[in-house]
Amino acid sequence: MTNTKVKLIASLICEAATIDQQNRAIIFGIFSQINTPQLPATHPQFSVFTVWSGVVGEKHNQQLKIIAPSGKIILETPQMPFEIGRPHASLISQFRLMRFDEFGIYKVQIILDEKVENEIDLEVLQVRRDA
Repeated sequence: MTNTKVKLIASLICEAATIDQQNRAIIFGIFSQINTPQLPATHPQFSVFTVWSGVVGEKHNQQLKIIAPSGKIILETPQMPFEIGRPHASLISQFRLMRFDEFGIYKVQIILDEKVENEIDLEVLQVRRDA
């Protein structure tokens, strides 16, 4: 169910995120670039953290897609149902051993109720290994 009052108020890529007992987000290592000397590159783990605000009790679904520079969808998560709480809903999606086969800018799409709400750039950059 889509409601024009629901709003994405934060979205980021980080090494890890958690919510503590006081409902505070603890975020480690925000980044937008993966440096690698060669392909394929496998990133050990990362998280996508999102915060939604809206009408308390309203139910929605979030989905994420990661799209390669070539336009190929390399990952599509299942729908993640959630409910807007007081004062908001915080979601953490974790990815492990993510493989990247292209250099360039990947798009992490954040989708609410089947509509793209935001895209975060994630660049996979070739770096030289110093001998």
